Amino acid sequence: MKGIGLISIYAICIGCFLCCKESPGNTQEKSLSKKHISISTISMRLFQESIVYKKQQLQGPGSLKNCFQKISSDSASDNYFVEYVRKFPSTFQTFQEYFGFDDVTGKAMPLYKEANEYIDKFFQASEICCQKEVFEKIIKISQTGKWDADAVNYLRHKIKGVRQ
Repeated sequence: MKGIGLISIYAICIGCFLCCKESPGNTQEKSLSKKHISISTISMRLFQESIVYKKQQLQGPGSLKNCFQKISSDSASDNYFVEYVRKFPSTFQTFQEYFGFDDVTGKAMPLYKEANEYIDKFFQASEICCQKEVFEKIIKISQTGKWDADAVNYLRHKIKGVRQ
């Protein structure tokens, strides 16, 4: 999916839709038309998946990881911390999708191994630029959260430290 650009997929979709003219009398053309519809359906799915992929690049764990790398550099500016806080999960569900571990499948989420470092940087951001936004996110995550080992437990530990 990475090699196919949105414009290419869009062009395929348009081409398939334009070719899907059905002739009422010719069954061979009807069969061909059905094949074009199948191709256009596949093309539309590829197009939709590429949009989802791009959205994940802009909003998902990969985006947070890019921000984390920026704020971990020696030349990190306050603006990078603001961006990091914006991209940090706002709900317990999203927090789990980034940092959690699925006990049923045995699958670690994308940032599971580095969760403590990400949480530390999140709390560090509250000291540098955006205390209000960090605390608002902490409250939102905590409202629907439930205790679990690993990242959730570490976040809970950090919250207790702030309260004291």
